[in-house]
Amino acid sequence: MTSSCISSSHCLGSTRTFRARNVSVCSSDVGDQPGAEVKAASLCLSATQAHANRVCVGTTPLGRPSLCLPHSCNAACPLPGTCDIPGNIGTCGTYCEGTMNSHEKVTMQFLNNRLANYLEKVRQLERDNAELETKILELSKCHESSVCLDYQNYFWTMEELQQKILCSKAENARLIIQIDNAKLAADHFRIKHESERALRQLVESDMCGMHKLLDDLSLAKADLEAQQESLKEELLCLMSNHEQTCSLPVGSRPFRP
Repeated sequence: MTSSCISSSHCLGSTRTFRARNVSVCSSDVGDQPGAEVKAASLCLSATQAHANRVCVGTTPLGRPSLCLPHSCNAACPLPGTCDIPGNIGTCGTYCEGTMNSHEKVTMQFLNNRLANYLEKVRQLERDNAELETKILELSKCHESSVCLDYQNYFWTMEELQQKILCSKAENARLIIQIDNAKLAADHFRIKHESERALRQLVESDMCGMHKLLDDLSLAKADLEAQQESLKEELLCLMSNHEQTCSLPVGSRPFRP
């Protein structure tokens, strides 16, 4: 942006004695804010109109106010944009009313042109801003649609993987239940085995006792069988003796008390 400064110096008084009054409105560098430049141009226009409508006080030779510019303003203007002001504005000297009105018209025409340029630039910036916003919205919509299209396949894959994970979890739960049941059955069979083992040991101990008893009974049986054989032999002897005795005559039989 440009920086502008418009100064009007009014010299009031006699030929040798001057009282100067300066009115200046400056518009510094405002970056990307065209509204500030428009405001500065409006202030410059208001200052020029106030200068044109001021009350004339002083004793100039023609009874008219003179439009003067300090000597420092005659040098090269250091601010960009102010050198576009026509060169006949602010020249020291005494002018008639018609000449001053022509200068005011030129100044107002110049300010009106700058104001029109600023307004046109503002409108152009607004149009550019609207176009940029439209492009940004279109690009954002395209980006969102492309993102949705790109990630839709991933969403399907994620759903399939989630279904597989759920199936795997159900299978794992079923296997865990089976493992728990197998553990319970193993514990039951282990307890049963231990009880059967204790019972077997008890039966084996009883059988050992019975084997000993059987051996004793076998020995007793053998002894009894031996006694039976001896008794049978004795019985046979007695029977044979009895038969022999019975076969003898009665007088010859031995006497037995």
